[in-house]
Amino acid sequence: MDDVSDLVMQQISELRTRLGDKIQDLDDKYILRFLIARDHDIAKAEEMLRNHVEWKERIEYDQAHTWIIDDVVQDSFQFCVDGKDKEGRLVVYCPVGAWHGRRMLEAGLGKELDRHLYHMAACMASALAKSNGDKLVGILDLAELSYYKIAHYDTVQLTLRMLREREQNFPETLEAVIIINSPWVLDVIFPLIKPILGRSTLQKLEIYNSSPHKWMPVLLDRIQGGKFPSMFLKKHKYNMCHGSKNSPLKFSLQNIYFATI
Repeated sequence: MDDVSDLVMQQISELRTRLGDKIQDLDDKYILRFLIARDHDIAKAEEMLRNHVEWKERIEYDQAHTWIIDDVVQDSFQFCVDGKDKEGRLVVYCPVGAWHGRRMLEAGLGKELDRHLYHMAACMASALAKSNGDKLVGILDLAELSYYKIAHYDTVQLTLRMLREREQNFPETLEAVIIINSPWVLDVIFPLIKPILGRSTLQKLEIYNSSPHKWMPVLLDRIQGGKFPSMFLKKHKYNMCHGSKNSPLKFSLQNIYFATI
């Protein structure tokens, strides 16, 4: 916190005074994220922080990373938090298009799905805390996302609620979100999602279609010298070797393997 001004430190101190024991376990960097998210308006940051603490208590978030999740739900909503970009930031891979929210909800597994999504968020936050940096890079893979998967009221409502809770409780934790293999159905649901996302989040979105010649050079440029998420490597071995056809970034599979172990 050496690069933080005296005025900002005073604002953090003021928030600690106002919220007392509710935020005594939160460090200054944690509190600063809420201040930035509310443009250093102390009253608004206080409200956001108060709601955040109440949310954590309500869902028992501090224990969420230890929860045992039903195998069926876990297998249907896989994710990976073991990547690093070239600056040492955490890189998270979520094959969102392959997730089966509608199937889980129609099977009556809504509560277990909620638990898993909170568990995912807690695992990402824990990995971020251990990484070199305060922000993460997200790779959202929409391959296999179909109209059938999103044409379901409960699935849409769950998606909107989780995005809303993410915006309200994890501000200023994104360096970039790179969306790959975007299908046409994103145009159907994005108008519902966009109003939920803050200006800062929207500015960090990069959306690419299903052509690896478009998105692979972007990922290579950001992660070259770092470590690709293991789940991403397993799924995109071919694209790693052939996806940058028109780019000067030419990697062989052997080079990529040794760069990520």
